[in-house]
Amino acid sequence: MIQRDEISPATDALERLPRTSGQRNAIITRKASGRLKQTDALPYYGSDGPGTRAAWKQVAQLREENRHLRTLLEEQRTTYQQLQEEHTTLKAEFENQLAQLHNGYQQELEYYQQHLHEATTERQRLQETVELHTQELQTTAQEEARKLIAAATQELARSPENPPELLQEVKATIETQIKQQEEKHLVELLLLKREVQHMADVLDKERKQLAEEQKRVLTLQRSSREQAHLRQRLLEQRIKTRWKVTSLLTTIVFLFCMIAFQFLFLLLFHIPLTAGISFALLTPILLCILGVFALNGPLATAWTIYTGAPHKKKVQE
Repeated sequence: MIQRDEISPATDALERLPRTSGQRNAIITRKASGRLKQTDALPYYGSDGPGTRAAWKQVAQLREENRHLRTLLEEQRTTYQQLQEEHTTLKAEFENQLAQLHNGYQQELEYYQQHLHEATTERQRLQETVELHTQELQTTAQEEARKLIAAATQELARSPENPPELLQEVKATIETQIKQQEEKHLVELLLLKREVQHMADVLDKERKQLAEEQKRVLTLQRSSREQAHLRQRLLEQRIKTRWKVTSLLTTIVFLFCMIAFQFLFLLLFHIPLTAGISFALLTPILLCILGVFALNGPLATAWTIYTGAPHKKKVQE
């Protein structure tokens, strides 16, 4: 068997040979063509010249060299063709060997896959047989246990004072199982009790938190209501003060206008203005203004006391 690693360097060497031979052939042909060109470019001399013999000798030598080079070229071509044929044959052999190896690996893979499938089927069959045997053993063991229990009960019925050992063992096992079940239930009950206690504690904490939040909300509501009442009172006071100021200003303006119109009409009707008439016109107006300013404070306090005092609500029939 020829491996790929052994063939590759040989093929590389074979592939390199044609290139080197081709390069040599190209160099030789170039030299020969150059010499032929030189011989063609030689001047023609007559037969009677002194250098004709030397020239003819040189031409003969060049022809012999050309023939020799042609023979070498033919030999190189033949060697190149032989090497190329050997390369193709080696390549074909390598491809055949590679295909054979691939087929062999494929057959081995198929064989291993088939063997694996058979092993899996055998394993499944063995598993099924084992399960069947275990079921049969369980059924036989149950039947034997039933038979033993029936025989023990018969013996117990015959002689209740001396119970058989089998029943005693069964009784002991049953008692231990009952104790284990009772202990298990007791542990579960204790765990449930702890969980319930924990949930009750959590609920108490949540209730306390809710109560505190309700208190906070109520306090916030009360504070917001008080603030709203205070704002409402402030707004009412501002409105009242504005109304009072506007009313006072309007009354004062109208009074001054009235005084001005009185004096104007007196002048229009040519009534003589004396000190008594002017005093009689101005003094009542000034007295009224002073009375309004004097009684404004007591009236306001009385109104606030009246509004702040509790009143009976009328019940609608």
